[in-house]
Amino acid sequence: MKRLTSSPLILILIIWIGFALGCVSSNQQNLNTNQARVGYSSNLNYNGVILSFEEQQRFTERIEAERKKRGLSDLETLKFSNKEWEKLLTEKRRQQQNTR
Repeated sequence: MKRLTSSPLILILIIWIGFALGCVSSNQQNLNTNQARVGYSSNLNYNGVILSFEEQQRFTERIEAERKKRGLSDLETLKFSNKEWEKLLTEKRRQQQNTR
């Protein structure tokens, strides 16, 4: 054992591994702290309008169903989706202003 740790290369390697493990541990702690601080919500805020994950999911499903029903192309789906998205945000904005 004495001979193994007396090699400068092995000693440097052991110190480097210890330093690397310390950095990884520190970064993980910072990440956990930031996640707790933010609270990682599935709600999204679009220019002041808050939509829950479920509302976003329903919107996506409705657009896909409409696409299949009408046989829309990608461009037509995009145009339709943008119009419907604006309607949804306008309605949610009105609802949120009325509850304040």
